[in-house]
Amino acid sequence: NKKRDKKYSLPRQISFYIAREITESSYTELAQEFGKDHTTIMHGYNAIAEKIKMDPTLDSRIKSFIREIKEYKN
Repeated sequence: NKKRDKKYSLPRQISFYIAREITESSYTELAQEFGKDHTTIMHGYNAIAEKIKMDPTLDSRIKSFIREIKEYKN
């Protein structure tokens, strides 16, 4: 079901994007952590990178998540 798939794929792609932004992990390392292929991580990261260029609200929310995660880590 395409609607259900999108419901889960966007948050998953956002998690790939955030993980890549806050770690020094390679796509391959992240793929191992997520249990995915590295090309899936790369595609998800690139998809979100493109979406945030066109959606300032999404960009703002993701930046907020990243700030919160970094604050939590410290």
